Amino acid sequence: MIKELPMATGQKQKVYLLIDLEPSEKIAANTLFAGESGVDGEFVAMLRTACLKYLQDKTSSSSHLADPLERRDSSYVSVEEIHRFISNAKLCTVPMTLQDVQCVLDALKYGGELESRIVSERGAFSPDDTDSSVACVQYRLSPHLLCTAGLARIPCTVCLCRNDCHPGGPINPENCKLFNAFLEF
Repeated sequence: MIKELPMATGQKQKVYLLIDLEPSEKIAANTLFAGESGVDGEFVAMLRTACLKYLQDKTSSSSHLADPLERRDSSYVSVEEIHRFISNAKLCTVPMTLQDVQCVLDALKYGGELESRIVSERGAFSPDDTDSSVACVQYRLSPHLLCTAGLARIPCTVCLCRNDCHPGGPINPENCKLFNAFLEF
């Protein structure tokens, strides 16, 4: 018997395969792929939201810990843990693979929403750990840093007259048009 194989690349050509054979991951569609239309955007957005919500809950549950290193370490989760969450929550009707979940998490990481680390079953990761069963990728929410760009926009930092500017002088902040415009903004 022969079956038609949905293509992951969105090509118009059709590929047929014997029903007993498994196709290569490079040419076969996966769970996130929606046939000829490409990636199923709504499905991926729902998975992204679910992953972020789970990681936010994990971060908030570890926020009560006093030790900052323990708090940071407990906010990391493995791909298997998120896969288990998605499976138990029955967010999708099709079975998700670990590679599908990792693909979504990597997209969040590349978007700056998550950070990752590599750990091994023996503790810290060493360059000798090339076996995927030994090494494990863990993810957590990226910490949001305070933006100091507002201070860099003060006109005094780039003004050519800043060395001569002082209160009561001929050039002063009280009469500076640039400084007043900055304060009104």
